Amino acid sequence: MYLKRLFTTTLAILATSPLLADNCNSCDPCDPVEVCNDCTPAFLCGCICDWCDWENGWSVQADWIYWKVRRCDLDYAIKGPANVDATLEGKYHCVDPSRDGGFRVAVFKDCGDCWRFGMRYTRFETDAYDSVSSPVEDTNFVATRAFILTNAAPLVNAVSTYKFDLGAVDLESSYLFRFDCSDVTLRSFTGVRIAFIDQDIKTKYEYREAIDNDDADTTVDEMMTMDAYGLMFGLESEWDDLWCGVGLYGKIASILSVTKFEASHLETNVGTEDTFSSQVNVKKRQYLVVPSWEIAVGLEYKLCPWICADWDVKLGYEFHSWCNLPDYINAPSSEVKGMLTRAKTDLSYEGLFLRLTGTF
Repeated sequence: MYLKRLFTTTLAILATSPLLADNCNSCDPCDPVEVCNDCTPAFLCGCICDWCDWENGWSVQADWIYWKVRRCDLDYAIKGPANVDATLEGKYHCVDPSRDGGFRVAVFKDCGDCWRFGMRYTRFETDAYDSVSSPVEDTNFVATRAFILTNAAPLVNAVSTYKFDLGAVDLESSYLFRFDCSDVTLRSFTGVRIAFIDQDIKTKYEYREAIDNDDADTTVDEMMTMDAYGLMFGLESEWDDLWCGVGLYGKIASILSVTKFEASHLETNVGTEDTFSSQVNVKKRQYLVVPSWEIAVGLEYKLCPWICADWDVKLGYEFHSWCNLPDYINAPSSEVKGMLTRAKTDLSYEGLFLRLTGTF
């Protein structure tokens, strides 16, 4: 993950480096900076880029995000009433990630009145914890994440921890459509999204051996990493000054990514005399084309009545979803009682965002 963070940080530095403007003083005098005339289409008038103007037209965004991760297959145990016929009954216990904070920053450069180029960086991480215990006589307390189940020895405790880590960079260009005599603007954008997502789940099972009543533990470490490189298309709209300076904001985007997945499953038993044995140690890697999408809606307010600057604030709610992702490694044996089939899953995260935007 450290190499991924270094990669995204390097992209951020390069995208905002003043070295991009080294040759500004040697612009070709034939560059079409101001060429609006009777033959110029109306939608292009004022939209010609001046590639030598690197002093004006900059804007920055800073977001605080408050998201919750939602996905299936975070179960780790089944606990139910004991019964004499050994029928599997009870409730699946799952880790449920709570909401957590993150941030998103962006920098953009306007080129003319319509074109905009920029970069956005998103960082979010969260974790969750859950546990359940059972008396020794409860024979329907079983593990669901272990390959080598301890059904022969009743479980006593189960503890599971889930960690989620996201880092993403967007490089995008956009075109602004203005409507005559209207406060509504529509911006179409396209670009590249590079995203790195790590998901780890660690589960510890404590059980009591049926013969000599000595304690023993089983630890299951599962990892899933995702490196996605995709093309992004979308629309972004604003309706300014709808009521007392308050406007509406909306965004929708679709991304198609070539994605590398790596998963691992390590299962270790700790014996009665602190002896360790690796029962399962398997890994897999695969490459897929994965679709994803995002939607955001919210309110915006211009701060110009309060400060002498072009700043605005947005408050809204957003949804992100990755579709048909590979899941954690599934148990190879159909004899594992209570194990859910893990083949494909969707990964989503949604929540509030608070954005401050300034234009210079």
